[in-house]
Amino acid sequence: MTEFTQTMKDWHRMCKAMTEKNSYDACISCPLEYYGCPAVYEGFDTYKDVNFEAVGERIAEWAAEHPVVYPTWGAWLSKTYGKPSSILLSEEIPTDIAEKLGIEPKEG
Repeated sequence: MTEFTQTMKDWHRMCKAMTEKNSYDACISCPLEYYGCPAVYEGFDTYKDVNFEAVGERIAEWAAEHPVVYPTWGAWLSKTYGKPSSILLSEEIPTDIAEKLGIEPKEG
């Protein structure tokens, strides 16, 4: 995966986390507010004022502070099948298996 692709995935994850945490006020508490988040300029010709290097660095910092965390097997089975699982597995699902199963990470 290229660095650009990872940055975009982390940016999407960051925006999703901000929205889940703060709903409609997500952009107010966004770590990119200071840098002039380009997402708010979508469709406008104001990209020349955005410091994309600083934006990319801040996204990388946020991603390092908020690593991708997957649920335990027991939690995923309970959520998937709608009832508590009799399997009490407390080990995190490995990233490669979670991605193959299409399991969304939980935010840590």
